[in-house]
Amino acid sequence: MVTWGKSVLTAVACGLAVAVVWVLLTLPPRSREADQPDAVVESASLVAGAFHVHTTRSDGGAPVDDVARAAGQAGLQFLIVTDHGDGTRPPDPPQYRSGVLTLDGVEISTAGGHYIAVGLPQTPYPLGGEPDTVVEDVRRLGGFGVVAHPKSPKAGLSWRDPTLAVDAIEWLNADSEWRDESRLHLLASAARYSLRPSETLASLLSRPDDALAMWDRLSGRRQTVGLAAHDAHGWVTTGTTEEGRVSSLGLGFPDYADLLRTFSLRVELDRPFTGDAEVDAEVLLDAIRAGRTFTVVDALASPAAFRFEAVGPGRTYSMGDRVPSGTTVEFRAAATAPAGTEVVLLANGRTVHTVTDEELRYQAEEPAVYRVEVRLNLGGEESPVPWIVSNPITLGDLPVGGRPELRSATARRRLMGPTRAEGGVWSVEHDPGSTAEVTIEPGRILLRYRLSDSTTGSPYAAAMRPVKGINLESFDGVVFNVTADRPVRLFVYLRAGGLAGEPGWRSSFYADTTPRRVGIAFNEFDSVQPDLYDGVDLASTDSFLLVAELVNARRGSSAVVTVRRLRLERW
Repeated sequence: MVTWGKSVLTAVACGLAVAVVWVLLTLPPRSREADQPDAVVESASLVAGAFHVHTTRSDGGAPVDDVARAAGQAGLQFLIVTDHGDGTRPPDPPQYRSGVLTLDGVEISTAGGHYIAVGLPQTPYPLGGEPDTVVEDVRRLGGFGVVAHPKSPKAGLSWRDPTLAVDAIEWLNADSEWRDESRLHLLASAARYSLRPSETLASLLSRPDDALAMWDRLSGRRQTVGLAAHDAHGWVTTGTTEEGRVSSLGLGFPDYADLLRTFSLRVELDRPFTGDAEVDAEVLLDAIRAGRTFTVVDALASPAAFRFEAVGPGRTYSMGDRVPSGTTVEFRAAATAPAGTEVVLLANGRTVHTVTDEELRYQAEEPAVYRVEVRLNLGGEESPVPWIVSNPITLGDLPVGGRPELRSATARRRLMGPTRAEGGVWSVEHDPGSTAEVTIEPGRILLRYRLSDSTTGSPYAAAMRPVKGINLESFDGVVFNVTADRPVRLFVYLRAGGLAGEPGWRSSFYADTTPRRVGIAFNEFDSVQPDLYDGVDLASTDSFLLVAELVNARRGSSAVVTVRRLRLERW
């Protein structure tokens, strides 16, 4: 027995020794030291910070004050917190916490991915539903909107509609990078983490080709800022992340400070911070909106200084700028760089010029969206993720974006008043706890409603008109003018069947005290049950509804909505 026990102890000791040697041999290299070339000059108006960070207000692991303290330990000057929500919580005002300018944003769940809003005031109703409506609402309310983890391995978190005119996109998301790693790899990284934390976290990053390609496509249609996101929760997430809940391995890493040291956003301000949080927050957001920002993976090499500009006749253009069509410019890019570093200029996502260990200079007049990647040479191999990624400079004009205006109607059919011969009598529908009233007056329809304030169930209120006797297939969509006594977002429903609304299709619209013309094409309606039904079946549609429901309304909320000139149109 003694001999057997000694054999077990010897085997365990040998196993541990092998494991320790393996960990030491597979440690990622330390952050390399970068030399400062004459072509790069540090700016007093350049600040470093972190974007997309969660706290205990949603699914993070520490309070805001603790996370800000960690950002200060990581050497950062600003922190943008983005806890999950719907916009109805009043955002905290900008303030300095542990010397770090801290801004309060929100990550909004939509039916087609997550959308982050920064600089957004408290919203008059919950934001949610289809991605296009959330993008529209964030812009209307003055927020800066960012597509979060656009190519997440988790289907429910990836961005569904890459054609929307968003303000920005995360070209890198640390949480997405970790989700595609095996649990064995994450456990092995946990062993290395204790010795070289930030370098280990950087070793889990790879080049996000799909997200970069989406950013390049979006930038070709309208200015789209690219940001690197920590998506920090205080631990490695591996499962479905929902508001207030997170699935993880139960590992105590990464620590906030270690993650925030891994990479950072650098933002070129119009002027240095003053110490006044409100003023400094405005200056910071203005610079980010303008695209005067680049990303540095600090755990690969540091310190990092970088310059990217386009020199034209009588003017120098910076990141985020647009060079007029017909202008010839010389693009110039340089960075602090260890030996063997490549500086790569890309046009519309394609490499057009590369230099090694020197300043990049390239003359161009061809219209395109130009950006720069700086790639390190790590032991004869290119780093798996670019060390520095710039925002673009655009040469020439981009196509005019936005939703196209509806064309003039070639045929119309009014849906206003009651027409008993066709069964077209307006009525109301609502859950037991809500109230609704529809009034037909000359030239207008009034829907008055109050949703139930019960904490159970799904309150709704609707005005309904049968359309069974109308050939909807001979029209392209519905058009109406609308006002409301307060800001609301309601739905137009097309329904085949009874009150359960199955199948059914819907599209939302915004209304307030300002008269608006709303036009919704039938092909813009989304199925209420997308797993069961797809495009609108106009032949079987028998009901037209205007609906208020919890997707974009609070429990207990009320409004008076006035609809004029409601009609079907063919364009």
